[in-house]
Amino acid sequence: MLDQIAAQEFRQHTQLASLELSLDRLDLVGTCDNTTCAFINTLSWASPTTQVPGEDNPRVVFERLFGSGDTAEERAVRVQEDRSILDGLSQEIAMLSNKLGGSDRAKLGEYLGSIRDVEQRIARAESTNSDFDLPERPVGVPDTFREYAELMFDLQVLTFQADVTRVTTFMMARENINRAYNEIGLPEAHHSMSHHGNNPEKMKDFSKLNTYHVETLAYYLNKLQSIPEADGTLLDSTVVLYGKGMSDGNTHNNYSVPVVVIGGRDNGLQGDRHLMYPKGTALANLSLSLLDKFEVNVERFGNSTGHLRLLSGV
Repeated sequence: MLDQIAAQEFRQHTQLASLELSLDRLDLVGTCDNTTCAFINTLSWASPTTQVPGEDNPRVVFERLFGSGDTAEERAVRVQEDRSILDGLSQEIAMLSNKLGGSDRAKLGEYLGSIRDVEQRIARAESTNSDFDLPERPVGVPDTFREYAELMFDLQVLTFQADVTRVTTFMMARENINRAYNEIGLPEAHHSMSHHGNNPEKMKDFSKLNTYHVETLAYYLNKLQSIPEADGTLLDSTVVLYGKGMSDGNTHNNYSVPVVVIGGRDNGLQGDRHLMYPKGTALANLSLSLLDKFEVNVERFGNSTGHLRLLSGV
């Protein structure tokens, strides 16, 4: 969970909100209480008690980032509008706010602030990238995992190109998900595959699934690397953190979790290395160290205990 001070520092530094994406239906979470659902559905928290809502619909993501409209011309008109949708409701909002207690008033303010934030991001995309050629708006959800993931990756690349936001999180597979991968010959549900019981054949299937996920990630990295920026590529100025919540899903072991850090040349990160840290090292230490790379200086992040040595190869 994101430390509140760290969240405020990061948002102040970037001046932009993060974008939270998912490949799984966020309204179908099975049986869980509200607290559990919150942790299952999001990777990002604006404070210790406020999660950043995720979005799984490519079309909604596109319209949030680049404006609505059935044609490019209509979207261009929409993103140039300075007037907020909230302007026509100012009187009603004031009346409602006066009837609320302090806590509910704060929640209303957060909700309205989120709406305005989306509007500003759309306007910013137009004002700072007037020559940016927007593609056609996505329609529907692709049939296969890879097509779906690649579309969501494309949207993230567009946000970086247009400087709509500088931070995205992407949940490629939610905890306890029952997605099957028939397109690669894996009809068994993802979650049950992870409980392979050390059966060699089942472990082989699970390895095939993990390979499929990593190959899909490679599409994103290649896309970032193909886009020139300054004297390098978009990948050089981007840090991609890829990982999972467990090192062994079969036993629910969350120690020695494997994590990959990719890109970040412009931030002093050195690649082509395998770094191992002492048992018990908090994963949040990595997040704390990466924050430093973006000059977001905080004393702690979650349950961090310090910075990771050798992250920059020194």
